[in-house]
Amino acid sequence: MEKTILNRDETFEQMRQTLCYRNINIVKKLETQTGKFGDESVYKKGNKADHYSLGLKRKYPPQKYGGTKGAISAVTALVKDNSGRVIPVSISASDYDSYQNASDKLAWLLMRKKNIAEILVASLPKYTKYELPSGALRLLASYQEAQSAVELPMLNLGLMDDEAKVLNLYDQLAQFIADNKLFTDKKIALLKGEMRVAFEGLEEFKDKQKVIDELLGVTNGSNQGLQALNSIGLGTSNQRLKSGNTMTNGVTLINESVTGLYSTRTTYN
Repeated sequence: MEKTILNRDETFEQMRQTLCYRNINIVKKLETQTGKFGDESVYKKGNKADHYSLGLKRKYPPQKYGGTKGAISAVTALVKDNSGRVIPVSISASDYDSYQNASDKLAWLLMRKKNIAEILVASLPKYTKYELPSGALRLLASYQEAQSAVELPMLNLGLMDDEAKVLNLYDQLAQFIADNKLFTDKKIALLKGEMRVAFEGLEEFKDKQKVIDELLGVTNGSNQGLQALNSIGLGTSNQRLKSGNTMTNGVTLINESVTGLYSTRTTYN
């Protein structure tokens, strides 16, 4: 009597349904960046060391003695300025303890940054989840940079053994990038237009595979060194998740429990 231990097709279908189930909640651990005070790269005098001196040289000008480029951001404070704009402000790792222990955090901030009217959220750690006014979900990477907060669903395409399947995969990845606004509108138009034509015209399968690999990286938050995408027309500008992805008026902070049992949302206008 034959006994089937594992049916591949049934197992793959079960995996697909599980990974694509809408109520799955993936929560990333929040982190306070306090392990080091600054960028570990040491620059020579008069080069790029113009913001933050290193160690024993801290009292000496980095333009003359060298040092590191800048301080590490421990957490982000969400504030409103005097004109009513919601903006993120960096709290460096070297200032973190002083800020946390300050009895009047607004006065502490005003000593370092003018034009702040009120503090909306005193401390936001790395990987705080938020929603832009456009509806795109982001994770806070730093006070000026974001990561995508949406997981790519499992794609059930089988083996990439013909041109139609490869092109279909390109279209699905491009649509995911467009839906989650991982590129600017201008770059998304290129991705679905001229770049798609250039991708279809690539003669070598390995070149198409490189493009697919980079698109998969973009869905996972990678936005640097996209040589294959550049070769088919992406260009090098506006690729990082910075401009247009920082917290501003209309941002919604999403607080999720690690168990996924509850989630609260607060919008700041």
